[in-house]
Amino acid sequence: MAKPILDTLAFRTRLAAILSIMAVALILYRLFDLQVAEPVVEPEVSEQRLTREMPWVPRRGLILDRNHRQLVRNDDRVTLKVELHRIQDRVAIAKALAPILERDSSLGFQEILKEIPKEAKDFKPGTYGEKNLVRHLSPSAVEALKDLQIPNLEKQEARFVQEAKGEIWRYRLSVPGLVLTGFPDRTYLKRQLAGQVLGFVDGENRGQCGIEMAENKQLIAKPIRIQARRYGDSRSILESDYTRGVPMRGADVVLTLDETIQWYAERALFDQCRELQAKTGIAIVMEPFKGDILAMANYPPFEASKKGLYGTLQQNEHHSKNHAITDLFEPGSTLKPFIVAAGLDSGVITEESTFNLENGVRYIPGRSKPIKDVHPVKGMANVSEILVHSSNIGVGKIAEVIIGPRPTMPDRKILYDYLRGFGFGGRTGIILPGETPMYFRPANPADWKYTEIMTLAFGTGPIMVSPIGLAQAYCCLANGGIRKQPRIVDGYIGNRDGKFYSDPVASGERVVSQEVADSVRHMLRDVVESENSQAKSEWYDVGGKTGTALKWKVDHYSKDHRLLSFAGVAPIDEPKLVAVVMIDEPTGVKYGNQAAAPVFRRIVEDTLAYLHVRPDRVPEQTPTPALTLPVEEEEPMMARAEPEDPVLPPHQEESTAIPPAPTASEGRGLLSLLDRVAQRLGDEDESPDGRLNR
Repeated sequence: MAKPILDTLAFRTRLAAILSIMAVALILYRLFDLQVAEPVVEPEVSEQRLTREMPWVPRRGLILDRNHRQLVRNDDRVTLKVELHRIQDRVAIAKALAPILERDSSLGFQEILKEIPKEAKDFKPGTYGEKNLVRHLSPSAVEALKDLQIPNLEKQEARFVQEAKGEIWRYRLSVPGLVLTGFPDRTYLKRQLAGQVLGFVDGENRGQCGIEMAENKQLIAKPIRIQARRYGDSRSILESDYTRGVPMRGADVVLTLDETIQWYAERALFDQCRELQAKTGIAIVMEPFKGDILAMANYPPFEASKKGLYGTLQQNEHHSKNHAITDLFEPGSTLKPFIVAAGLDSGVITEESTFNLENGVRYIPGRSKPIKDVHPVKGMANVSEILVHSSNIGVGKIAEVIIGPRPTMPDRKILYDYLRGFGFGGRTGIILPGETPMYFRPANPADWKYTEIMTLAFGTGPIMVSPIGLAQAYCCLANGGIRKQPRIVDGYIGNRDGKFYSDPVASGERVVSQEVADSVRHMLRDVVESENSQAKSEWYDVGGKTGTALKWKVDHYSKDHRLLSFAGVAPIDEPKLVAVVMIDEPTGVKYGNQAAAPVFRRIVEDTLAYLHVRPDRVPEQTPTPALTLPVEEEEPMMARAEPEDPVLPPHQEESTAIPPAPTASEGRGLLSLLDRVAQRLGDEDESPDGRLNR
């Protein structure tokens, strides 16, 4: 019996040896085949399996102020999605999510439960079984969701998976049916500061209004396709260092705005509009020689990250609309300096020319009602006195002289050409989208009636202007008679080399002579130096003109609906800025001197001190306190007080809405002035009551 057993063992041993030799031979053959016989073909196939071509979409460029301080940047928006077809227990998931999401979205258990349908048949068409639950998650909520565990539910490996269109990344949580996705998003660092100017983007990160829309081509970079390698965790790793040849984002846009001056303008404007319960308010600050817009403020304020939360669609549009370029109005008495400038430059009058103001009442043919002056003047008055007293009769007589018969230029065209030269009757050319063109009615000056010319002279009747157009015109008087196109973009920072490329400044077109512009500007100082002007500064010599325009309602001018304005220059001898302020339908006041002039004064004093402009005088009676500047604990200027506005929670992770105030080091050499200005920054303007020049 022993021999058969031994034979069996020997057979098995030989069989095992033969099989082992065959296996080794097959392995060796395969290695030879891969490494020697076909060394190229199989690696190519492997490479095709591991690598893929994927789109690379660079981020949008940043938006900076003139000092290269960030106003808009890029961040990731983290969204929690629900894959409805993978949900196991909707009740358990809703209970687990409620304490996490209540902090970010106020979604409680019942609200979450309603968002998760019971069956697949409840899916809405086009959702593909996937639904957004919360679009903006805080970092703390994201971390809590990554650690989320629900007892008695099947667990899965938490990992990155292939992202869908428009996503930066996609992360599947350990709870089946819950997914975190990252989307590119814009963060408006100063919240409501210059909200209407900056604009906003849509869900596809495309500019919809403001700078975001106007400079969309510069802010975006061209998408390209790059090679990436896929690994076991489904993440994509770039094959090479693309950062040297691929733009990480579009070009950065550098604005002419100064965030500190913008803050000064918005604070002064908002305080006054709230005080007077105004419908809207506008403040524009420009540098007159280059046409740079240093500030463009709109009331009520608008915060891009809160769009859609202001109420109805009309209310949202009301907040997001840039009234400084879209609204038209009759300029009122703010137009009178340009009639005077036209008369002086055309040579039909001189500074010494006098006119009979007819005791404040003048009847003209073809007009049933007489033209009246708010401040009647008996007898004769020179050109400067006409502006100081804001005489409708006087400026009408100047226009009458301008359009007198001429052999080379007939009738009304000379006046029309001067007004067109100042920029009225068309667009300013600012790049912001939505600018409404100014116009005359009728458009052809040959069709103007005599009575229309008389009313045109004091800013009513056949003329409509925009706030930015009026600011552009006052820059002509400030810079020596040259019309400059308003600039809102100072230049661009390249997305590859990081260099700054300045946007060229247009040379401009001369409208009136240097002497005429200087003369009218000094007349405007006489207007402000008059006893009752609330635009008068204790520190600087300023000049300007008020405007009071009645608004047209259905078929008549309404005395209860007024647009009050002030436009001026500061300082007079060496102008550094032009400011235009408009208050629409305020309550309790009737004239621009009461509503707009105080805002002008406050903006001018704050801005010129910030720009280190030496004051023309220092009040001796004001004691010098210790230097105190606004601090972050001060109530944000942007907060809305009206009950119809939504309560907007402050950003917890973003910078304060109030830009940094000038520091003590910035005020070296002007500490006495800064001390006084800083002391009054938070105080109410206490201006004496007085009659106002219309």
